[in-house]
Amino acid sequence: MVITVNGSELEVTDISFKDRRKLHHLHTQAYFKSVLNGDGSVGEVKIDFDKFYEAMEFALSIAFRDLESEMEGKSDAEIDAVGQALVNSYLNPVKKNGN
Repeated sequence: MVITVNGSELEVTDISFKDRRKLHHLHTQAYFKSVLNGDGSVGEVKIDFDKFYEAMEFALSIAFRDLESEMEGKSDAEIDAVGQALVNSYLNPVKKNGN
């Protein structure tokens, strides 16, 4: 699987069903204290950044066999951008029919 982050393409490992469910659980916990309105829209976003980073670190650990080597030379902000792109790619895969 290939993802694009800040104009660079990265070859990453696909996520298994089991790992995707775990990532979904971690990511959901990051937003658990957010407030929903009666119509289901988000009234107030509250992020647990410890859980948010736990989800990103989990995604990074799945994506690369040698994470330290792959991220060598990148700043923490650049690594976070890769982690966020992975979370989004793993939890929102593009379906083959484009929907």
